[in-house]
Amino acid sequence: MNTLYLVCSRSCMAQMEIPYLLNNSPELHGDSKAGDHYATYQLDGKHIDHEPGILGTVRCHDDYWNLSDEDTKYYNFEIRNELEIREDQLDELLNIIKNKSVALLLHARNYKFIWKWSRNKPVIVINTIFGNWDMDIENWAMREYNDIMEDDRNANYSGVDHAWPGYEEVAQQFITQKNIDKDILEIDSDVLLEQSDWMQSPNIYNLWDKVKITSPDKEWIDAYLKDIKSKQEYNLNMLDELRIKYDSIR
Repeated sequence: MNTLYLVCSRSCMAQMEIPYLLNNSPELHGDSKAGDHYATYQLDGKHIDHEPGILGTVRCHDDYWNLSDEDTKYYNFEIRNELEIREDQLDELLNIIKNKSVALLLHARNYKFIWKWSRNKPVIVINTIFGNWDMDIENWAMREYNDIMEDDRNANYSGVDHAWPGYEEVAQQFITQKNIDKDILEIDSDVLLEQSDWMQSPNIYNLWDKVKITSPDKEWIDAYLKDIKSKQEYNLNMLDELRIKYDSIR
């Protein structure tokens, strides 16, 4: 039986990488190589493959590069970013797995509703938390405060102001985000992933085992890590200042 893997995650966690990585399992629907399928955006009339901002440049993969035009009738930007997803919208996602297993990302915040809906269906629910790792606030801030997120056509539906407010405010906002981890830990899921599971070596090599699917070969993962690391650009001075402020108040 084909399976729908639903990755339920808040935004700005680089969680786009999770379905991208999972779908490259031999058991799921995806086939790519290093350098393929980075997310693209339109900004100021130009097509770009990155998120430029005050803290540097971020590149993440297109998490539904592998879907057909037929699939996007049921899953698209609007469904992906819906904050309170409905039962009929979830039901329609099952059309996508008629002929394949696939992982999809949802930003919906009604976690308990999704869990209850999934229980008698071929669905695996994957919840995510930040956890603790050595680039946690840096990665979050680079994705939260950049030109793409400030553009209404590209940002999600949260209504959050993405203009840079200063080091202390950013650090305080991240602490608030980290505190949400405690709530998510209390919510049922089939799989719980911490950010280091998909963002950091060596943890990433065990990602597919945690979801109980076959991993791509080690060479594929090695090439992925080398490529995505090479695509990131960091404003080290500002990120160091942010880390110092965060460590001083958390």
